[in-house]
Amino acid sequence: MPLPSLGGTLGYKRAAHLLHRATFGPTKLQIDSFATLNASQAVALLFQQPLPDPALPLDPETGTEWVLAGVTDANSGDPELQEIFKGWFMGQMLALGVPPSNQLAYSVREKIVFFLHTVLTCIQSKVDNSRSIYFQNRSSASLPSTKPCPLIIT
Repeated sequence: MPLPSLGGTLGYKRAAHLLHRATFGPTKLQIDSFATLNASQAVALLFQQPLPDPALPLDPETGTEWVLAGVTDANSGDPELQEIFKGWFMGQMLALGVPPSNQLAYSVREKIVFFLHTVLTCIQSKVDNSRSIYFQNRSSASLPSTKPCPLIIT
């Protein structure tokens, strides 16, 4: 038996529930904004495509990215790069530096990435390579996309 469709606007309580489930830490202003939308409008905003790709994580030792360019002797050690990746990923989940118009959709995408990255993954201590962890994470972000995930041979 199908669920009945929700008519009318979401209202504050439903909007808050939706945004707390689908994103990381929605603001009161965002909840208020979604409270005036109907369910179809809310879902369309949360799953808007295409979203911009995030800036690559930077190694503070060199001030450059290492995930595409590769690691050199000038880079931090890989254990440090793995920690830098974790901090970068937290920033992605919180949509730091993302324009307000894209923040919720970005947060939804990153919450899905977080789920896939933690459920369908290898243990970090077994992978033990910051570049491999990065590419596994980003391949989850582009799942319905047609972008290929680069192959890394370490």
